[in-house]
Amino acid sequence: MWPASLARVVSAGQLRAMCARTASTGGQPPSPDHLRKLRNMYAKAPVSGLFNEHQLTYSDSGDTSIEFTCRTEHCHTAGTLHGSGYFKLLDDAAFFAAQARVEDGFAYTTSFTTYMMRPVDPDTQVLARGRVTSVSKTLVVAESTLEEIESGKLVAQGSGTFQRGNVPLAALKEYKEG
Repeated sequence: MWPASLARVVSAGQLRAMCARTASTGGQPPSPDHLRKLRNMYAKAPVSGLFNEHQLTYSDSGDTSIEFTCRTEHCHTAGTLHGSGYFKLLDDAAFFAAQARVEDGFAYTTSFTTYMMRPVDPDTQVLARGRVTSVSKTLVVAESTLEEIESGKLVAQGSGTFQRGNVPLAALKEYKEG
């Protein structure tokens, strides 16, 4: 049974505001060396080769940005970006923001929710952004948005939880070579 204080229904906006007020993003910003190694790990991931050239960038606080240009090979038969493209960009932006807060082990996506608002046509440039909203001992919560660069219109958003794993980042060749 839910406590009386949790029994009321809240809107998504109210929930975001409550989470923002109580979020802990975990102390010090990530080290520049860690962020450099993560950028290399992202670039070398085999799945990233399925998409055209795109690059992960970090703010000093560990928030992420990924620019991407949709091509026809990323589209479904109706001619716009396939849902897997939305998911990959949103998950990557949120995941790498979360991984920036976890320097000792690889973090795993344990849950990710995607909301698609509008189609993305071929040759459209989009920008995915990710940021951490909460950090605990075992989980990091992050959210991401996907916007058309030219119009600034929001095309999708997502949020996920990322669990601290037991695979040391230092054991990953792509991370070490960064």
